[in-house]
Amino acid sequence: MKGDTNLTRVLLAAVAIASVGGACTFGSDDARSAPPEKERIERSCAANARVVAGLDEIVISTNALQTDEPDPAEVTGALPKIQADYDELVAPAVTELQADPPSELRAEIERLVGQLQRFRDAGDTALLEPDATSTIDAFYYENCSTTRSEIDATEYAFGGSTTFVPGVVRFKLVNNGSELHHMVLFRRTSGTTESLDQLLVLPEVEMSEKLAAVAGSGPVRPGSSTYVTGTLERGDYAMVCFVSEGSTPERVEGGAPVFGESAPPHFALGMKRELTVG
Repeated sequence: MKGDTNLTRVLLAAVAIASVGGACTFGSDDARSAPPEKERIERSCAANARVVAGLDEIVISTNALQTDEPDPAEVTGALPKIQADYDELVAPAVTELQADPPSELRAEIERLVGQLQRFRDAGDTALLEPDATSTIDAFYYENCSTTRSEIDATEYAFGGSTTFVPGVVRFKLVNNGSELHHMVLFRRTSGTTESLDQLLVLPEVEMSEKLAAVAGSGPVRPGSSTYVTGTLERGDYAMVCFVSEGSTPERVEGGAPVFGESAPPHFALGMKRELTVG
């Protein structure tokens, strides 16, 4: 699969969306005896996960958003669909998110709600920019009771857990390498028997029928991190990096493409990992 395909760009466009959340560990205290702020955080975590899932669905199903630099005219043309999907999939969860946010996040949530409203009303895609929600992402990662997993990205491999329970999983991707890295999370569709190596070299349409995109991030610079949220069903998954070999910050700032055919993608050098949810 080539690094500049629509499927990859969908996940790049969704970087801010897919990472509007995090996770935490509060233990197993009975909810009835939990402090009010803990309860507030848990409600906010749940609402946040629903916002993320709805926005992911909008981005992945809207051609105009399937690029890291959406064309304003194309987004305007897709606005009726975006608005209808937003009202159905996202708006109810946004209302819950705004109703009683954690005290530490009140200002950030209000800012996010404004961005979401501009996305819905005018197709403003500032929400899709990398790091647009970094403060919120970090808070949810550290303070929600859903599963969290830190993923170490280097040349050319992913570290971290390979088994998860079904439900919301919040990933923190940490780039400890010298090149840019990202992650795209796929779920094997029913009946898929090919190896991951075989799947990744299939034509785009055929591959997308066998590997369904679930979540992902944009490119992360060395020494930096980003957050990704996915709601994972029981099944087999793959984490893949499509960044081109040699994509150091210096080369990218000099005009070298992060994705393309001029160099092999990182997954061809080993940067792929199979996961199990069950």
